[in-house]
Amino acid sequence: MLELLRPEAKRPRGGPLKDWATAALVTALALAGSPGCGDSAPQAQDPWSYAPAADTPPGAAAAIARELEPRFGTPRLPEAPVVGGGGAERARHGARRYQQLCLHCHGTEGRGDGPAAAFLSRAVPDFGRGIFKYKSTRPGSAPLRSDLLRTVRTGLPGSPMPAFSGHPSEDVEAVVDYLIVLATRAESERALIPLFRLGANVPADAVVNALDSVAERWRDAERHVSLASLPSLERPAADRSIERGRALFTEKGCVVCHGADGSGRDAAPLFDAAGHRIVLPDFTVGRTRSGMNASSLLRTITNGIEGSPMVSFATALGDEDMADLVRYLLNLDRTARRERRE
Repeated sequence: MLELLRPEAKRPRGGPLKDWATAALVTALALAGSPGCGDSAPQAQDPWSYAPAADTPPGAAAAIARELEPRFGTPRLPEAPVVGGGGAERARHGARRYQQLCLHCHGTEGRGDGPAAAFLSRAVPDFGRGIFKYKSTRPGSAPLRSDLLRTVRTGLPGSPMPAFSGHPSEDVEAVVDYLIVLATRAESERALIPLFRLGANVPADAVVNALDSVAERWRDAERHVSLASLPSLERPAADRSIERGRALFTEKGCVVCHGADGSGRDAAPLFDAAGHRIVLPDFTVGRTRSGMNASSLLRTITNGIEGSPMVSFATALGDEDMADLVRYLLNLDRTARRERRE
């Protein structure tokens, strides 16, 4: 994920370590006073509920909530996700772990509005927008469940998002189930709002069709995977391949944003679809949000980063071009390290 910074917000300066320490402190304080953040089983009488979206038609909030609750449950007592196969019990375990580990940055509904979010130097993403930046699927498609698992496990280097690979696998799997519930519920709510703008008496089949279309989009994600197959990419590349990659970096316009040296330091301000300022990766120090390795770079070049100026190059580059460009980017990091040693 290209790192984000709200241009209108005054955020404290600091890197990921400071962000993580800040989030940990705010989380500890919130845990001390927040009900329901312990390991106890969820109560039968759920005190939490979803807040209606800002653009919900007047008087329609209760009706929309009634349509959504049977499929998605509540923040504390979610139903099973549309993909994943873990069932409601695993999603509810995920809800408890999310409330302990994730809520204080990401917020109750995953909107990026948790109590620690305002203290971080980078804006927290809003899952409710339906935009997932680091995924293996084409632009406009839902992410794979494995994409979400990868982000939770490995974190986003250079950002406040830490790696959770040290947590039990069953916890990580359960949290991802819960993230899917939050994301698909928000997307389903957005699908229902236009229907209820037309009046309170929305035909039942129209509601079912709208909800089913969201579920189908997530279930169909596997059909929209777009990745070049380059099994030899990790092997040392010939100088000719790196030189071709250098030429492509200029010819395809990469230098406009990333700079001639790949550091991104001299780029004009760029913003994502939510209006947050983008902090560009610095390839010369091996710093990218999704990881400085061949598979991550290939995934980003192939699919772009949705909601950002980074477009997909799937149709603009052939497999060999992709290989050359990735090798060049990897070599930037190796070259910079060699120069620092000398």
